[in-house]
Amino acid sequence: MATLNPQIKLQADYQSVLWGHIHQISGYTLDVDSPYPLPTEDKKTEKPERIHYSDTGIRFRFYGRNLQNMIEKATQIEDENLRQDLVNLIASFMFNSCKIWNDENLTNEVIAEHLSILSKGKLKLSGDEITVTADASSHFTPKRNFSNSNNRNNFNRKNNNKNNFNKNKRHRRF
Repeated sequence: MATLNPQIKLQADYQSVLWGHIHQISGYTLDVDSPYPLPTEDKKTEKPERIHYSDTGIRFRFYGRNLQNMIEKATQIEDENLRQDLVNLIASFMFNSCKIWNDENLTNEVIAEHLSILSKGKLKLSGDEITVTADASSHFTPKRNFSNSNNRNNFNRKNNNKNNFNKNKRHRRF
């Protein structure tokens, strides 16, 4: 088996893996004296533990779940200056995120309202208390997949040459 798969020799304990594979291929019925412990059928058919995902929904999807986690941590900070700095960073992220995904500029009052909603009333701020810095990322537009349209454009460009116009009639798209 090591001859058929020479890359397995790069593993640290490849010999025990090969003995385990031989035992599994035989359907766990091969009676051999292995220098390594052989896997049992119960262990291989055991289902993994269920992954528990958060049950809470995302209130504003364009901000994402991480923003909700950041706001929750900001409400737990007791130092006023540190909390205000963190809230300003979060508000700047909210402004830039909304600019990117919704193509609209939020006012400080709207951001303060969203912060209040997301913090369940723990962060009650007015628009004057928030300092939003528009990042260079606010001019960012999400990259879209243009692979199909580029292929079509190349196809049309190639077929619209005057020399190839009559040769490729059946390949032209309308």
